[in-house]
Amino acid sequence: MPEKSLRVLVASADPADLTLLRRLCQDTPYHVDTARSAGLALRTLAYRHYAAILTDDEHIPGMPGAELLAEVERRQPDVLRLLLATNARRKALADGAKAGRYRLFIRPLFASHVHAALLQHVPRPVAASVKPGTVRAVQAVQAVSDANTTPHELAVGGPTARRRMLLTLAEMVEAKAGHHAGHAARVSTLVSALARETGLQRTEVDAIEEAALLHDVGELALDAALLQQRRRFTPSEVKRMRFHVDASLQIAQRSGLSRGVLATIRHHHERWDGQGYPDRLNGPRIPLPARILAVADVWDAIATERPYRQLLTPGECERTLTLLAGAQLDGALVDLFLRRRIYEVIDWSDPPGSLTNLLAPHA
Repeated sequence: MPEKSLRVLVASADPADLTLLRRLCQDTPYHVDTARSAGLALRTLAYRHYAAILTDDEHIPGMPGAELLAEVERRQPDVLRLLLATNARRKALADGAKAGRYRLFIRPLFASHVHAALLQHVPRPVAASVKPGTVRAVQAVQAVSDANTTPHELAVGGPTARRRMLLTLAEMVEAKAGHHAGHAARVSTLVSALARETGLQRTEVDAIEEAALLHDVGELALDAALLQQRRRFTPSEVKRMRFHVDASLQIAQRSGLSRGVLATIRHHHERWDGQGYPDRLNGPRIPLPARILAVADVWDAIATERPYRQLLTPGECERTLTLLAGAQLDGALVDLFLRRRIYEVIDWSDPPGSLTNLLAPHA
């Protein structure tokens, strides 16, 4: 790992930004600091010099992000200034970007461009110490966030780099929700074990693992207040939550992932009895990978604490899953999951110790 000789300040009240930047910078010379308000960011600048500062147009208490970066430019004119914004704010902020007051990055798929900008800002003597693998990782991250990416282009950076980016997106969702950290990693581990038990081929197992990592990524499009609700959802809130499937599908499509991955994401909330969504498929009409993902997703949901309820004991989880067999879930898969005790593959540490296996697709 390169020496952390440079610092980047993330000025944002959104914990997902900090999670993302820490992961993206782990193989670079940058150490990540954070400030949750504009005032704190400016106080920090008084005693510490930064190579780069990233802030959000809206998610920074005290002043708009563009105004904060204008003050940063006055105090430390040589600092790399990065501004995140939604597409709705692109036109309003375009003039500032053209004038060189900051570099503008549009949410949600901004990660590759921020990473590349930080690496380009590293002085040449330091850049020479960056591992060659970092270059491949940047290529893969760029492929994930490029709307015109093809599966072939995705492969250029290598499967491990691609997996790292998918996991980063999942961690952004979990940080935004403020609970169930590690959900995507655990579900991906569970579906991998269950898929192998059903006899799926290695390429199919790889696809369902990646679908599991991205199945909730569309929650990035939802309000944090909705995700952090500390009670059960009202009917209107349920409708709003269901939008995350469409949003997840759009992000996966832009990432150039396979049709199998897309179908698994689309249908993982279908029910065996046909009362699910979005297409009300029933029984074997639901793709097998989606049925596998549903079992793993439900298990992790009931086995972890949520804002509106306590976690269930292992025995209660088994009984709950059995009750859902034949109604919400494929009964044969539930039986296989419980009979082979597949839930025992879960590593409950945070981050999971099994992450190395998850980031290395099957040969």
